[in-house]
Amino acid sequence: MRTKLLSTALVFALAGSYLVLAEHADSRNPSVLAAGMTSQLAAEAQAQWAEQRAEPSQYIKEEFIKAGGQVQPGLHDSIARWVSELAAQPGFEAWRDADWELLPLGPGLHGWSAIVKSGGREVGYLIVSANQDASGGFRLLEYGTGTKPLYSLATLYQALVQHELIDPLLPYDMFQADLAIRREPIYYHALLAVWKVTAGDHVYYLDAKSGDLLPDLTEALRSLNVPFNAAELPALSEFGEVAETRLLDVFDPLGGAGWVKGPSLPDKGATGFMRSLEGSRRLTYTARLLEDKLLYPFAVTGYQLWKNGETFFSLDHDGSRFIPYELLQQNGGFSSSEGGR
Repeated sequence: MRTKLLSTALVFALAGSYLVLAEHADSRNPSVLAAGMTSQLAAEAQAQWAEQRAEPSQYIKEEFIKAGGQVQPGLHDSIARWVSELAAQPGFEAWRDADWELLPLGPGLHGWSAIVKSGGREVGYLIVSANQDASGGFRLLEYGTGTKPLYSLATLYQALVQHELIDPLLPYDMFQADLAIRREPIYYHALLAVWKVTAGDHVYYLDAKSGDLLPDLTEALRSLNVPFNAAELPALSEFGEVAETRLLDVFDPLGGAGWVKGPSLPDKGATGFMRSLEGSRRLTYTARLLEDKLLYPFAVTGYQLWKNGETFFSLDHDGSRFIPYELLQQNGGFSSSEGGR
């Protein structure tokens, strides 16, 4: 079996899955292909993965060593305060009495993905960066709920098996320890977060949230600035309190064509779009990235207003992702979805 990857393209995310439109395509052999795998063996492998996904990650320990050492002082305290504050909000009930596992995002330990766990189950995440000025402390770049947190190694493993890029009989613990499979978390900002996986001579890019297989982004990403320049990203200051939470039902953002044509709504500011949601109006947010090579529609499913004035809108992406309005404004726009009330 051969896996077909499409090169240079317009990429549309359809309800969490990417539809790639390209002028041409190239085929590549995955690093390891399944051979003669029976349904019974597949079930056994899946059961073993389910048992082991809650185990501490040796891969994450090794990433900390490569990134430069131990966690910066105060990081766990800051995360604990954010988790405690969010756990008291609607939609975050699973965060009560939760713990977390940290994955450094790049060298120098300036950013981390905190995978929130409850009873061994992954229930959410936070993306945190260290302040680079004399004030010190930490900033919250984004956060979210659901069983597929951003940069979940378990989700990556499952996706690689599903796409037949690794042997489906490879146990999860062996996958974590396999140095022949290089897993690099690349975080430019909340709307452009990917895994770069190198296996032998092959390089694959996968969405860091859903695990969807992406086209080759090497050239497109090369044109961007050095990843994770956190000082330039909108974020919440080290600690605050939530003033207001509003959650709405998930809907299919593809119900109308507005997201393809472009934002149909003028920029109302965070307050204006909050009022639209309070009126039960359905909004779709479309991210337009890499010079419109990637168009990604999300159902807007609520918001959280913090007492310092920061507004994080909730986008549905295999669970809720709360992203600062300022970042959304910089990388796309809102449209009114057909069928809204």
